[in-house]
Amino acid sequence: MLDTPASHAANSGNRHWFLEPGQPKRIALPSATPNTGSSGDALTQEQLQALEMLADSSRGVTEAVLATRGLAGDLLAGLVRDELAAVAGETVWDNERPIEVVRVQITDSGRRALKR
Repeated sequence: MLDTPASHAANSGNRHWFLEPGQPKRIALPSATPNTGSSGDALTQEQLQALEMLADSSRGVTEAVLATRGLAGDLLAGLVRDELAAVAGETVWDNERPIEVVRVQITDSGRRALKR
């Protein structure tokens, strides 16, 4: 696995998603907790905070940045599962070394959920 904040979190037992070795564009998500909005339940303050942060960024927010704000793991996995957010892997280069980065973006459903 590449040396990224997400790989450190995965190795330390934290519940972050991570890029699988040899499959840089496939993303493994932890199982999410139920009731993250798919049944019409009100979103929690944490979910709203995450969606608002995602809505403010046209390209999405990296998993590492979200994790530094305490918004990662099951919370984001639930938003992705409920199609309020989506994840995409991309490769960035640092000193001629590829680094796999996970970006989280709000979906149209997520934007609608914020307007409720």
